[in-house]
Order: sequence, then C-alpha cells, then structure tokens
Amino acid sequence: MNRDIETEIIQVCQLLGHYGDISVLVDYFLELFTQSSVYRKQAAFCINEIIAGTVRPPAVVSEHTQLKHCLPSASPDMDYILRLSQSFRS
Repeated sequence: MNRDIETEIIQVCQLLGHYGDISVLVDYFLELFTQSSVYRKQAAFCINEIIAGTVRPPAVVSEHTQLKHCLPSASPDMDYILRLSQSFRS
C-alpha cells in the first residue's frame, strides 16, 4: 500500500472513531472481519484505527481546527471496546 494512501486511510478512520458512532462503525467492520477471509486484514486495520481515534485525538484535527468547532467529540465507550477485544480473542 502506498504510504500516502495508508496515512489518509488512517486519518479518515481515526476521525470516524473520534466523531462517529463507534458501535455502528466497528460492528460493520467486525461483520466484514467474520464473514470474509478476503477482507479480514483490511477490516482489522480499520477497526484498530477507529478505536485509536476514540482514545486519542486524530493528528488531522490539529491541522484542521475548524473541525474541532463543528463536530462534538465522542467519548470512548470502554465497555464496548472491551467486548470487542473479547470477540477478537474468541
């Protein structure tokens, strides 16, 4: 994967994790992870970056300060993250 593309995908996933509905996002990628061996690696990558966006502000937010004022910050749902990690281990 081209490093520039990878960086942009990481930023998008982290922004989605920071401002989006984590349960909807992760459930979608978890479904891909469990149903398709073809997309398992990509789904795990996206889940990882979405979760990373919930626990720390994405780097792109500091570059685009107007995003900070437009969108509310979502607090991470640690119970959901723990359940997710348990589903990966099973």
